[in-house]
Amino acid sequence: MKFAIRSFKMEELDEILRVYESGFREITRNLKKDVENFRNELSQAISSDLPGNLLVAVSGDKIIGFASYVKKDHWHFGPIAVHPSKQRQDVGKSLLEECIRRMKSEGGGRVTLIVQKKNKEALSLYEKMGFRITSHVMEREL
Repeated sequence: MKFAIRSFKMEELDEILRVYESGFREITRNLKKDVENFRNELSQAISSDLPGNLLVAVSGDKIIGFASYVKKDHWHFGPIAVHPSKQRQDVGKSLLEECIRRMKSEGGGRVTLIVQKKNKEALSLYEKMGFRITSHVMEREL
């Protein structure tokens, strides 16, 4: 499958949210809340002056995946999502590689990411790309 990676355009926001929703449907507890949180975080990131980008993978005229990275005190990668019908076709790996390439070209340094423990495919990809687990996050609903 052929696809290109490029920077996100604001008019693609709804399409990005659909990919996010389809990519996380199986692994999240509260999808509606997660999508709304992602929309808010994305809007804040776009309006900030922080280094970073949101990249999209495009096949034809369809967005099939996206990944983001931002630098605060260090680089943070994610979220990343690939439409389920396009998974296991190197879309996610290519997005991650391009984000890493761009972070290096913008000064490099340390990069962190958060991945759910039950997301085995993502864990495997990150480990293959040189990431290692350095902490555990615990949470509780109130």
